[in-house]
Amino acid sequence: MNKVLRASAVVAAAGLAVPFWAVPSAFAESASEAASTGAYYYSAGIDKPDQSPTGIPNVTGNATDGVAAEHLAVAVRVPNQVDKKSFISFDLSTVPFDATISKAVVSVPLAENGGGNTQMSPAPAKVRACMAGDEGFNGEDGASLSGAPSELCDKFEVIAKESADKKSYEFDVTALASSWLSAANNGMALTPAVTSSPFQVVFLPFDKATIALTFSAPAEEVVTDVVTPDTSFVEPDAGVGFSGDTGGSFDAGLPVPETGGFGAVEAPVVDSALPAPAPQTMDAPAPAVAPTEVRQVALATEVPLTPAPSFWLGMLAVAALLALLSLILGDTRVPAPAAGSATRLTKALQQRDKVAVRGPRLAARPLSI
Repeated sequence: MNKVLRASAVVAAAGLAVPFWAVPSAFAESASEAASTGAYYYSAGIDKPDQSPTGIPNVTGNATDGVAAEHLAVAVRVPNQVDKKSFISFDLSTVPFDATISKAVVSVPLAENGGGNTQMSPAPAKVRACMAGDEGFNGEDGASLSGAPSELCDKFEVIAKESADKKSYEFDVTALASSWLSAANNGMALTPAVTSSPFQVVFLPFDKATIALTFSAPAEEVVTDVVTPDTSFVEPDAGVGFSGDTGGSFDAGLPVPETGGFGAVEAPVVDSALPAPAPQTMDAPAPAVAPTEVRQVALATEVPLTPAPSFWLGMLAVAALLALLSLILGDTRVPAPAAGSATRLTKALQQRDKVAVRGPRLAARPLSI
């Protein structure tokens, strides 16, 4: 291998040695969701009894507070004294916990003047949004102002702006909404920004309020494993086993003999700096275990039978019986009947012969047996 190819291989190996990491990229998304809960508190409201259910209805009457049931309100009745304030909160269920909120705008729609609601000198500059304390709220409607959560306006405060259609007040709560992902989410308070003169602003129920969010969340990190090539190989000198720039032809490292009158070629010098190859030990192969052969062997071949003496006696008796039968069946002589011992059948046959000789006349006579 020549020096150029060797250098190229080293550079390529170094490049492959660097793992390729998928660069995590953040993706931007936008979402909008309605408020999850809200509450309205009034200076002349009724204190909630200890055993009463959460979210008592507005029992003060529209003629008193000018706020319809389940609506929200911010008001100053007497200069330098808050008369009404409201609270709303959002779950931010559409935003991942590891996201970064770049924009969050809360929009609270205004109620129509009349029908139980009284708008008096409304203006967005008179209403502000502040961080709410951790006392909590849950649907109170016209409850006593003394039971309202605290307002942490020293930690977060923003003045309202009128929407483009003039139907809502908008609050840029980007910094506050970002804290809802990493800290407690206690919601926000809608309170008077100025208390020098009386005013009242009435909003629609809390579930009509929305928050528009723009956020970015990191994409899932994807790691690609790359095999790092082994670059520890040391190239031997050209004379050890490969002939330098001649394409890698193998010469076994033997001295080259003289070539006639063209001079002698020096024997290659073996680089003694090359480390001797470490002996490689191979584990002895595990002994092969022959499979166990399962054979079905008849019982007769496993245990030889040894006849008992009674068996041989029985066999001799059978042989004697067979010999006797063969003698009896093999005798062809028929003994002649003894004189005077003719049977009745013989006598009848003889009588029949006599009748036949005597003629038909005697044939009518009955035979006497």
